[in-house]
Amino acid sequence: MEPNLVLCSHGTADQRGQEVIRRFANTLQNRLDGARVIRAVVDVEAHQLDEVLSQNPEPSVVVPLLLSSGYHVNHDIATIAARHLHVTVAKPLGPSISLARQAAHQLLERGLTRNDHVVFAASGSSQERAMHDVAQAALYLSNVLGTSVHLGHLGGHGRNLHDVVRSLQALESGNVFVSTYLLAPGHFYDQVLRCESDFVTEPLLTASAPAGLLDLVLARYQACLSAGQEAA
Repeated sequence: MEPNLVLCSHGTADQRGQEVIRRFANTLQNRLDGARVIRAVVDVEAHQLDEVLSQNPEPSVVVPLLLSSGYHVNHDIATIAARHLHVTVAKPLGPSISLARQAAHQLLERGLTRNDHVVFAASGSSQERAMHDVAQAALYLSNVLGTSVHLGHLGGHGRNLHDVVRSLQALESGNVFVSTYLLAPGHFYDQVLRCESDFVTEPLLTASAPAGLLDLVLARYQACLSAGQEAA
């Protein structure tokens, strides 16, 4: 039996977000032979990570269902994992070229053209590492699209999403597309929908559980297994 894959998200009080993540975890389990997928969170909901690891003391790989190396990855998850034997922590999902390709696909499906503007909407953070990761993710999207991408934040440091969108709308040239760099619907996505853009893409973890994200989670898990085998 392979180590458990503990899929650790932030946690949300929004039932839409809970359902999207639950469906994604179920689809992931169907893709993963010989290991259990166990959901956990670091905030808001039940099945907190520390409790989940205590209830499942066998070897586990925690895969952060998070888009950057912010406080939850570097402090919360790392601190909790260190209290348990045989637990390793994978890299978060972002930044990643595969996520940029998915975001580009979503924008092109909505009708993005060379004359339009792209705003990359991220939740924001006060941590420098997380800000760097988000900027790198926006750069990946720019490279995939071959056009400029403007970064807008929904909190923390950095320029506010709504201000970025308004400044681009004032140019009166082309449509403004917002690429949603969030995993699931909830509080932050509702803020994105309230910005004055022409088009907004859905969160990355859509109901169809995109194959690219499934592959990315499995790659993070397998990388930890390979590293453990090399160390042994």
